[in-house]
Amino acid sequence: MDKEEYLKARELLEESLKTCQEYGPRKRYKLLYKELLINQKDIETLKVFLRELIKSYRDIETYRELKNLYSKEEFREVRFEIFSEFSYDDFLLKLYVEEHHWKSLLKNLSMRSDLNLLNMYEKQIPQEFEADIVQVYKEILEKNAQLAANRNVYKEWANTMIHMMEYDTESQVVREMLHHWSRLYSSRRAMQEELQVVIKL
Repeated sequence: MDKEEYLKARELLEESLKTCQEYGPRKRYKLLYKELLINQKDIETLKVFLRELIKSYRDIETYRELKNLYSKEEFREVRFEIFSEFSYDDFLLKLYVEEHHWKSLLKNLSMRSDLNLLNMYEKQIPQEFEADIVQVYKEILEKNAQLAANRNVYKEWANTMIHMMEYDTESQVVREMLHHWSRLYSSRRAMQEELQVVIKL
């Protein structure tokens, strides 16, 4: 494709993107536009467009494509710009995993206070961070425990403590929590009954 054909094809695709609002066809146009930029080695335009695709579709593969267009040093700044665009989005967690930003991942998971989310990501975190994982579980449980809940929730918390003990070989963190909760939440009968399962281990 010569330069004139490239400009004509690019113009047609850009016009299609402006007028098409349907998700499926619009995504196909975007992917065709990306391939056009790659084939013509229009790297600077491609960088900008891949950033748009990442924002639209939250796709790790596209993020890797963008990363490959930069040197390691150059991408450092771009990476943090992208991180800032997803401050309150679950995609940020995937980016932290991709870049092995384990401390940032753990901090973010703690802030979200979602046990299921932590459980989903913990297997991807290296073994050297086991103590940090236990600490994040503790932080989330303590936040959640501030409000009374029902027996099913208390049972889930007890199971989480049992899971924490798989990491914490001395069980010290969990034992301290149990001691603290037995005094702080002594009036919550259902909670204390469910925690007995952990205490007996």
